[in-house]
This record gives sequence, C-alpha cells and structure tokens, in this order.
Amino acid sequence: METSPERHIHKEREIREKFHPMVEFGLDAKLEVFVGDLKEQIQESGGQVLILMHPFYEDVAGLPPAMQGDSQQAQVLRSNLEIFDTAIELWLSDMKKPTIILEQRDFMNATADRCVAKEIVPNRNIYTIPTVKKNGTPFFPFVCENVDTMNLGVIHPAVIENHREWVGRNGYGKEYQSAAMRNVDNSTTTLSWAVLHHILVDSLGVKKVFLGGKYIDVVESENGDFLGKCLGEAYNYMDLLSHSSKEAELEVVLSDAIFPATKEGLKGTPLLRKGGIFEE
Repeated sequence: METSPERHIHKEREIREKFHPMVEFGLDAKLEVFVGDLKEQIQESGGQVLILMHPFYEDVAGLPPAMQGDSQQAQVLRSNLEIFDTAIELWLSDMKKPTIILEQRDFMNATADRCVAKEIVPNRNIYTIPTVKKNGTPFFPFVCENVDTMNLGVIHPAVIENHREWVGRNGYGKEYQSAAMRNVDNSTTTLSWAVLHHILVDSLGVKKVFLGGKYIDVVESENGDFLGKCLGEAYNYMDLLSHSSKEAELEVVLSDAIFPATKEGLKGTPLLRKGGIFEE
C-alpha cells in the first residue's frame, strides 16, 4: 500500500505528465513544434481549440494593486477572481475542447503547480507556449532573424504591411497599449503572433479559436475604445491576422472565461456593439 508521501509523489507525476511544452528552438535556432496528440484532439473537436492566457498569474506574480487593500472595488475583484479561478480549475478537470495555455516564460509551470496543489488531474494533455515577460506576446526568440527557416518568408512582408495599414486605419497604437507592450517593436510583435497563427492553422488544422484568461479590459482613447491588457491585445492581433487577405481564415472569439472584464460588460462598449466577438 502506498504511503501518503508516495501517493502524493505519484499524483504529482501523473499531473505534470499532462503538461507539454509545445515549442522549442534547437541549436540552429529553427523552431520545433511538438504537437503530440493535440492535432488529433483538434480534428476530433472539428478544428476548435481553447487558448488560455496566464490563467493563474496571481499565483506567481501576486495580486495587482487594484486587488489589494480593503476598498469595495478590491474586495469585489478578489471575489470575482476566486470565482474565475475555480471555473478554470473545473475546466481543467473536465476539458471539453483541446487546450493550449500561454504562460509567461519565467512562470511556465504556473498552471501545473496549481493543479498539483489542488490535486487536479487534467482529463486531456495540455500544451503550453511561453509569452514575453509581463506581456501576452508569444515568446519566439530569433523570430525576425530566422523567419525564412520557419517557412514564413512569404507571409512576413504581407503581415507587416497589413499591420501598418490597419494601424493607420484604426488608430491602434501606443495610446492604449500597456507599458510592457510599448517596449516591444510592433513589427516583431505582429510577426510573433503570425508564427502562432502559422502553427495553429498549418501545423494543427485549427479553424476556430476560443480565447480566455487574464487580463482583459476596455481602454478609452481619443480614437475610440480598445481591448487592452494581455488577453485583449491577444484578441486584437489574432483577429487582425485572421482577416488578412494573405492569411488563412481563422475564426477568433472570446470565451466566457475572461477576467477582470465580463462578457456582459464588454458587450456594452461601443467597440463591441458590432457583435461577432463572442460565441452566441
């Protein structure tokens, strides 16, 4: 019979074996994509996948200032955070869709650690992709220097030109981006999202992405309302690439699992009244 420490070790091993780094770079800086059974999962789901951004970020980075203290707003946010985290835990124990988690690159085990602490054994393999520190941009080192080695040379100029045109047309830019995002060159950021788009569409056969996680909010600017923070910026870039004439079509929608803004709250903003951003 297993002792309690032995049982815990066995359980932890069982949980951690469910998590798989999805991308890595070899010594020649070529991007290697590990898909395991993810492609099969996606085929069985009709081309659908859930991508979660930094789902348990507070476990490793602490509560943001807005959630600290005894103010009513802070208390409400902490209560909503607990509800959100519980919902994600329930999802991980019984995932209905293939799931990819974007984890900050220095906190790659954040979700696995939460599952170990709560003894949650995911019912599917989960695949993880690193993001830039304090940012939702996928972390693909050498992405600009070695674009040709990733078979992206054809779409690279088109993606960047499309991005510049879209910026000029919509006023998307520094006025709403986070301080971390402002430190990342726009063309590099767009190309990083293009690499993820390439992996999803060409390597995995994804047709529809449900986005969830943290954080998302609406930021007002002189040019209108914009989705901000890590998850908001992820939606902006993925939606941009999915509608580029040079890119394969990819439907991108927000799931119900978003924080701290709510689905109903976002629906009331001028930015999102056009519809189509949520699955109905």
